[in-house]
Amino acid sequence: MADAAFNTIAEVQRLRDAGFEQRQAEAITLSIHSGVTGGVATKADLDLLKADIDLLKADIEVQVAALEKQIIALDKKIEVQGASLEAKIATAKFDLTWRLLGGIAVLNGLLFAIMRYLPPPG
Repeated sequence: MADAAFNTIAEVQRLRDAGFEQRQAEAITLSIHSGVTGGVATKADLDLLKADIDLLKADIEVQVAALEKQIIALDKKIEVQGASLEAKIATAKFDLTWRLLGGIAVLNGLLFAIMRYLPPPG
């Protein structure tokens, strides 16, 4: 950062004319000088800052692109897993349906067998 224009010699002289001793005038002037010049940025400083920001933007764009690729890969994995899960559910439904029908057939057979061996009512 560049120093702002601040005439320390003139300021020391002004303070001495106002009644301050040389050491006091110098100390006050140095304090003012550091406060005034500490935060002044030049065009070159701003250009460097802009260059840093541009580098950060480029890095962020690269990171975003990498994350997008990872998201696409994860979406594909989820699709594959979803299809596999749907196939397993369909197989389980089929198996359960046939087991249920088989169980009903067995129960009907038992019911008819029991009815055959029971004495007639009345």
